[in-house]
Amino acid sequence: MIGPGELWRRFDRFVHRERATRELEEEMRLHRELREETLRARGLDPRAACDAARRRFGNATVIQQRSTDMWGFHSLDQFRADVRHSVRRLTRQRGFTAAIVGVLALGIGATTAMFSAVDAAMLRPLPFHEPDRLVVLNNISPPLDPGGGRIFNARPTPNLVTVRGMSGVFAGVASYAAGGLNLADPDHPVRLNAGVVTTNLFALLGVTPLRGRTFADADGVPNGPLVAVLSYDLWQRQFGARAIDSLRVQLGGKTYQVIGVMRPGFSFPAQSDVWIPMSVPNTFATFDAFRNFVPTVSVARLAPGVTLAAARAELAAHAIRVFGPPDPGFPYRAEAIKAFNDPGAVRPLQETLVGDRNTALMILLGATALLLLIACANVTNLLLAQAAGRRREIAVREVLGATRGRVVRQLLTESIVLALAGAVVGVALAPLALRLIGAIMPASLQGLADATIDLRVLGFATLLALVTGVGFGLWPALGTTREAPGATIKSGGGHGATAGRAGRVRRALVGAELALTVMLPQPRILLAAAALPRAPRPGRRRTRPH
Repeated sequence: MIGPGELWRRFDRFVHRERATRELEEEMRLHRELREETLRARGLDPRAACDAARRRFGNATVIQQRSTDMWGFHSLDQFRADVRHSVRRLTRQRGFTAAIVGVLALGIGATTAMFSAVDAAMLRPLPFHEPDRLVVLNNISPPLDPGGGRIFNARPTPNLVTVRGMSGVFAGVASYAAGGLNLADPDHPVRLNAGVVTTNLFALLGVTPLRGRTFADADGVPNGPLVAVLSYDLWQRQFGARAIDSLRVQLGGKTYQVIGVMRPGFSFPAQSDVWIPMSVPNTFATFDAFRNFVPTVSVARLAPGVTLAAARAELAAHAIRVFGPPDPGFPYRAEAIKAFNDPGAVRPLQETLVGDRNTALMILLGATALLLLIACANVTNLLLAQAAGRRREIAVREVLGATRGRVVRQLLTESIVLALAGAVVGVALAPLALRLIGAIMPASLQGLADATIDLRVLGFATLLALVTGVGFGLWPALGTTREAPGATIKSGGGHGATAGRAGRVRRALVGAELALTVMLPQPRILLAAAALPRAPRPGRRRTRPH
């Protein structure tokens, strides 16, 4: 077993290869000179002593190669040599290389861009504290106070206040609504995305402000103080990062005192530029600027150890405790209890935000995967056609001592270099594809989980390039080395059985390309997938009863 010290020395020799080679040559020269001095001391003339020392020492090139293999990383040395040879060879065939890189860039770039969208919408967790514990509660909304002290529910179901008392099921429950407000600014008036949130929403999500504070409980009482929290982008863009102590903004005809600024990148919900407190119970005054109609969503954090099924069962039991058991004279009770037992009563927040767009994203990801398979089939055809002219070269290398495995590794290295070059070009073009893909991304995730080219996507593109390089390069590499080298040289290039097999493989690949092309979704299907209706926002309610 190699110890840490020896491993470090080998790594140092691998990195500083030229220095290690000079040191080895110097050591070998010293050994020969010492042997020569010993022979001269025994009476041999200098020339005879030199020849005898060289014969006794052996083949210097072989010894140097063996010492290098023992002291370094033989496989890495071979891989580095293969990469250098591949790069030199491919740069000499610029037209062939450009054609393959262009085809691979189209397939890998499109697949990488679609993976970025799927990763943002479905795989990457939301940028909140323990986002897997966040759920959306359908049919739960804040109670309404229309005035006169008479409070009632918009639905015959438990409301936000009663559900907050279920501390054994939910660690916290909050509500939010998204709308638009006009910012009255003498210099730059603008329409803003406004989030109307209960005072505990920020704490529930686990986010903290960059400046100032978020809402306190006293800010969420009916007809409470007019305070607002700004997004970082609005604070920078509209107010030049001014101090918030004396900053006031006019929103929808009312003047609000700015009490805080959120951290960069936070804009939940619906790319909000500004947040104002939602009172519990609600009042019409809160939503006057929104024409008294705003969809309201209730979000909760599951208590430790509580599952989605358990939360649904507890909500149904709570509905029975609040309104009584099902009664034929009150059909809404049975409907309410049934609704809380439905899987849609408590859904993960991320699943709710994505809605039906996951279907469109998966369809397009499958389409780009088929496009990549077609690209691989094209590249395999090109490599098979080129392999016919390289059989004599490969046969000569095998006759000179190269094993079949060594030649296959060299050819696979060329394929991987081509795939990596295609991946680099494809990733460079992926942002252009992301602009088109942005049209099918869920609107509720904009500004929250945007599709970007990050380290995860780059890692996926690299892995995809390696798999693709091996996939389209393996068959040409094996086919090129299948025939005996002697027979290839005698036939003048190997245009025999091997060439016939390559022709059959190319014809089969052309057939596979046509089949994959037929399998690709037609443009009208892709447009239909992109135009899938968005899932209705849960908890939709009117703040003014009708």
